[in-house]
Amino acid sequence: MALAEADLATAKGHLLAAGKVSGAPTLGRFGPNMRLAADLLGRGERQVVLECFELCANFWSSDKLKDWAALVRGGRTPDFGANLVY
Repeated sequence: MALAEADLATAKGHLLAAGKVSGAPTLGRFGPNMRLAADLLGRGERQVVLECFELCANFWSSDKLKDWAALVRGGRTPDFGANLVY
């Protein structure tokens, strides 16, 4: 909702807070939903998304994070696939 109301600061705070969770079996296996990250990337907010990826690495050891980070650093938006659905 914060992003829909153009409150970027709050939206970025929510993204980082989501990356600070202690994890759960489902998160550790499939990873988090990346809808907010994708939306923030669409607004040019690349640094906060990279920070989120770093935080998510604490509970999700997936090569996807490294691949996505490389794309974001290169100015591209990853295809988050199923991580936009669940």
